Amino acid sequence: MTHLQDIEKLEATLWASALARS
Repeated sequence: MTHLQDIEKLEATLWASALARS
């Protein structure tokens, strides 16, 4: 369960990073 949450957090961070760079 914790692993899944970590992955979701990572994905959200990547999305935010990509949006900020665009």
